[in-house]
Amino acid sequence: MKLKFLIIFIFFSIIISAGATATSDDVAYIFRHMNKTMNVTTPGVWYNLTFDVGECGAGVNILHSYNDSTNDTFTVQKTGVYYMEYVLDFKDSSASPNSNVVYRVVRNGEEIHGSLYEIDLDKKDADRICVGTATAFLYAGDKIKVQFISDQTTVSLSTDCTFGDHCDTASFFMVMIDKLGGVTMGFEYVGAYIFIMLIGFGAMYLGYKREGVAWYFISTILFATSIVYGMTIPFVTNASGEVIGSSANYLLSGTAFLFAFMSLMFLVKEGIESLKGQ
Repeated sequence: MKLKFLIIFIFFSIIISAGATATSDDVAYIFRHMNKTMNVTTPGVWYNLTFDVGECGAGVNILHSYNDSTNDTFTVQKTGVYYMEYVLDFKDSSASPNSNVVYRVVRNGEEIHGSLYEIDLDKKDADRICVGTATAFLYAGDKIKVQFISDQTTVSLSTDCTFGDHCDTASFFMVMIDKLGGVTMGFEYVGAYIFIMLIGFGAMYLGYKREGVAWYFISTILFATSIVYGMTIPFVTNASGEVIGSSANYLLSGTAFLFAFMSLMFLVKEGIESLKGQ
């Protein structure tokens, strides 16, 4: 019996280690720029920056295509905390500029708090370099866009391009700085899971030896409890401290589900045989 418990303990340790290290090498970053002039044709309307330059910087685990309709969209592939930095160059062609320009980053159409900045343009045809930064927790599948808006049609995203080989009107940099928000390896949580599972195995063993319905019922309840508890173990948490299901969570809960199913089948079998015996 001790050997069986040792094998079970080693098995769960391997699962936990695999879940904790499965994403240790995950990285995500991208750099894109654009040289397109974008004119404000309608005041009070948000414009998406279209990063449509073919020769751009590297990108890993963040999707972006420069040559189709998704050139204004960055699609996150890895859940984590991201740092974003964006640079925009504005001009106002009015003889007496008095325009307001606001720029920001949006996630799935909603503004990322802390990403919005506002400037005033008050000099004709003068380049105004604007820099913004933001940090946000993003989920895989989130779609990111950089936007700007103005109250005057004389404003444009453009540059004079006095020197240099490639004249950019905007650039965008994005990098994952924390792969999944935070990792917690509290052995007290794992120990409680193993303890519940071992009691469940003991109850199922007694049910087998004594052919008792009650023991199978107890083991089924314990394994079912382990299914739920396995998904709450904080192997990985997000920026708010909420548990994110990692491979370890799924494997532990999946194992508990397997034994819960087996115990339930034994419970039904013993129950039917008991009724027949009556």
